[in-house]
Amino acid sequence: ERMYETLDRFELRERTGIELGGELGTKRPEWNERYSPFSLSFGHEIQVTPLRVASSFAAFANGGYVVTPRLVSRIIDAEGR
Repeated sequence: ERMYETLDRFELRERTGIELGGELGTKRPEWNERYSPFSLSFGHEIQVTPLRVASSFAAFANGGYVVTPRLVSRIIDAEGR
């Protein structure tokens, strides 16, 4: 349960909310007391998109606050450039 609480704290098992293909969400795998703590710690037993990893990792820089990622097609200044 502590492992899942940590994953949930950084929203690693949630979708980002951005409409991109390939983001399925994460199902809770079958827990195996002998193997799961080790295999989960290096990326097995969980499915996470690179965007979710970047968003969750940014929470470390934000003092633990997870910010919803945004896609930007362009940036326009005050003069419209």
